[in-house]
Amino acid sequence: MTLFYAIQNSLRAQPVTAALRRGFATNIGSAPIAAALKLKSGQSFTGQSFGSQQSSFGEAVFTTSLVGYPESMTDPSYTGQILVFTQPLIGNYGVPGQVQDQYGLSKYFESDKIQVQGIVVNDYATHYSHWTAVESLGEWCTRHNVPAISGVDTRALTQLLRDQGSTLAHLAVGDEAANSGTTKFPDPNTENLVAKVSTKVPLHYNPQGDVKIAVIDCGVKQNILRCLTERRIRRSLHFQWSW
Repeated sequence: MTLFYAIQNSLRAQPVTAALRRGFATNIGSAPIAAALKLKSGQSFTGQSFGSQQSSFGEAVFTTSLVGYPESMTDPSYTGQILVFTQPLIGNYGVPGQVQDQYGLSKYFESDKIQVQGIVVNDYATHYSHWTAVESLGEWCTRHNVPAISGVDTRALTQLLRDQGSTLAHLAVGDEAANSGTTKFPDPNTENLVAKVSTKVPLHYNPQGDVKIAVIDCGVKQNILRCLTERRIRRSLHFQWSW
């Protein structure tokens, strides 16, 4: 018992460092800002903004992933889309830093930036706790100018998208959320999305690999490249249209 109390008193005497504060951090701010997800089909879902105050347009789709929201949001296949999470609680383990592995690939993300046009969640965790976290989900979205809305009935929204298919949407923040409607819904599928997500220059990884292959980048994920590299494959990464 003497040793227990000695350790306890020693811990009490230690200053709280920034790293420890990040272990159970919060990003509670001022009064919530109104936000709304408006679908081209006419439905509207209201909530509160916890990301960028910049509104956006995109194709509303949903993901049933239970974990891995940083990976989903940086997945190039979601470019031009507003991502709805069916998992009700999002943000509880924060967002890790941009760390590279031994191959020069992103360790925690599927690309070098957020690819989605916005995110929709039911319950946003204002407190986060994880040893790799460097910021909250809301702070990450704000830093990348990505709008985010919480307080939405994502179950009803997912059922709607399941029945009618993905639809164009407007994620409105602030004054735009209170407007009666949206007249134009830009369609991201009319753009060359491959050009947006593909590497701009050929990239080479793992020169010590046994087999050399070419990966045609139409939005390849970092983990796909990692899986190839771990199998001792050398790779050249190219544009789809210049191959």
